[in-house]
Amino acid sequence: MEKLSFGEQLSLLRKRKGLKQGELADKARILREMISNYESGKITPRAETLKKIAAALEVDFEELNSYILQEQEEKPKDEPQIMYRHDGNKLQYIETISDVVTLPVLGKVHAGDPNLISEQEIIDLIKLPRRIGRSADYALEVSGMSMIEAGINRGDTVIVKVQEDADNGDIVIARVGENYTIKRLKKNEKGEIWLEPANSDYKAIKGKNFEIVGIITYMIKRFK
Repeated sequence: MEKLSFGEQLSLLRKRKGLKQGELADKARILREMISNYESGKITPRAETLKKIAAALEVDFEELNSYILQEQEEKPKDEPQIMYRHDGNKLQYIETISDVVTLPVLGKVHAGDPNLISEQEIIDLIKLPRRIGRSADYALEVSGMSMIEAGINRGDTVIVKVQEDADNGDIVIARVGENYTIKRLKKNEKGEIWLEPANSDYKAIKGKNFEIVGIITYMIKRFK
């Protein structure tokens, strides 16, 4: 009998609890699209995210993690990536990256008024050095222009770490109702918090219930 994959095990455990994918994601406080991608085998969660899923399912973290470890042992190793940069008319060697992680680009997040993440499926995969990728769970492509004064433009890709809280001034992914947005989190001495754009043409999001679902750790610029 073939072993069940991690994704298949996760799906089985979820169904035993009588949970839909979105319900499990809400209990684990992660993006709803991520459960679908985990169960389909497109990506696997980081340890921190897996702990949240295990707690939501009321199962042992080590048991869940063992399925991932078994799959990693059976997968072929990634080929090394060699990084160069242009130096005049020549390519100058920078480094060879043999320890890489693959992050999914889950869809687009609107830098403007809150909007649905436009894609339910992975729209791209990016490979990053582990020293960068270990502080991230997924990536999102930016649409909209409300964060241009923070250097984040339409078409850029932001690297996101799943996190429920953030410090004053952090750039975050926030859920407002069923929609998502990228903004800077602001707090004052009165304990008030709000989401502030980095573009004077847009208004801050105040007086609304929202929740932080991740913080931006890195950004990949789009150059034309």
